[in-house]
Amino acid sequence: MEEIFRFNEEESVKDVSLEVLSQSLMITDAYGKPPKNRPIQSWELIQNIHDMAVNAGLDVDVAHIYVPKKDSTPVIRKEEKELYSQGDNIPIGKWLFNKLAVLIKLHHADDTDTVTALAASYHDKGIQIVWGQNVNICSNMCVFGGNAIYSFGEERMPFVKIQEILQKWIGEFEIKHALDLSIIRAMKDHIIDESSVEHFLDAMIGRMYRNAVKCTYLGSGRSVFNITQCSSFVQEMEQKLTEYRERLVEYDAAIEGIKEEGSELLTPESLTKPVLTLWEIYNWGTEILKPENTDVANVYQVAVDWGKFLMDYANFDPAKATEEVELLPGQDESVPESIAEDPEQTIQPVEEPTITPEAEDF
Repeated sequence: MEEIFRFNEEESVKDVSLEVLSQSLMITDAYGKPPKNRPIQSWELIQNIHDMAVNAGLDVDVAHIYVPKKDSTPVIRKEEKELYSQGDNIPIGKWLFNKLAVLIKLHHADDTDTVTALAASYHDKGIQIVWGQNVNICSNMCVFGGNAIYSFGEERMPFVKIQEILQKWIGEFEIKHALDLSIIRAMKDHIIDESSVEHFLDAMIGRMYRNAVKCTYLGSGRSVFNITQCSSFVQEMEQKLTEYRERLVEYDAAIEGIKEEGSELLTPESLTKPVLTLWEIYNWGTEILKPENTDVANVYQVAVDWGKFLMDYANFDPAKATEEVELLPGQDESVPESIAEDPEQTIQPVEEPTITPEAEDF
């Protein structure tokens, strides 16, 4: 019997397995063929990436496949409407998933708080694939530092070329892993001076909101986060700032205690003063990029843009962070394109997926 699929009332997005996804309806154009901007089915794309990584000897894990409720449609024929009228007994084979996002983890023996990830978004605009680091302790969809390739926009490329680049990335796993981690280490060492934390963050938030308003209401420029996401970021920031200040108070109290009472085991030098780093601020932004509150069609582009925005704002040069990484002959020493530059993405008209005339949306 075919598996039944449904969203619970409280679910805005569902994490499905590759097996379940592969049983869903195919995305096709009016002629029954895959659209030009995504000439491969979503499950085929995921399987291809998985197989490339396995063939390269990597430890690969298809960690998440998120399908949003609002972009998932059961396609029911007229004579079946009564049978499926309750909506809770519809087979997976009748569902059309027009949008999804996938996170594929490539594990490394030296992984600690991050793991290399290949992430992809699959939607009506096309396919985007990103390479970078995903933070292990979070359930967010953020991938830091990776290159991004597209089948749409000004930087679009043929799918054959996308496959070639994917193969190259996977073949350079070790060096790309080292480059990403060198940038992260430098961001962890980039400390925001305690006396300028408020000014740094206030000015950054002001720029983010201004860009969001200009983009939304004036139709000009680009914005990392939309207005709602800016609000969520500020709330996340205030919570983290409160925790940071509490750690400072505890540190100061500990220092005073040592000075007043003395201690053979503890000295002021033995205590580590809490600091706020660029990497910590970056992770505040990743906290709001969760499948429940983010459009899967652009989540990975937002993640790329957020990292670049923060580094530009803080005058942080990622190229300097990678100078000490030892490369093998023939390997590419350039900083990932998504960090080094910020190409404009212009959405091109694309063919919408269609369903057969005999069927209609439930």
